[in-house]
Amino acid sequence: MNSLAALRSALRALAANKLRSMLTMLGIIIGVGAVITMIAVGQGATNRVQEQLKGLGSHAMLIIPGGRHATWRDLPHSLQSPASLG
Repeated sequence: MNSLAALRSALRALAANKLRSMLTMLGIIIGVGAVITMIAVGQGATNRVQEQLKGLGSHAMLIIPGGRHATWRDLPHSLQSPASLG
């Protein structure tokens, strides 16, 4: 089957199933829109958090994964001095 015959067959199938074709297109459009919206919301939230962290000043913040809470005593001596944060 050549490409012209395949195209004709596809167009006939679309014409025969108009409602199914429209619902499929609607689903694809809604899905793509939802993905774009979620990416935009995620980037906006990331930017907002970064701006809030920048607004805290030039203080150092150490984020350590896990359930243990770090204290100033846990930091290396070079990070404990406020002068080293400049």
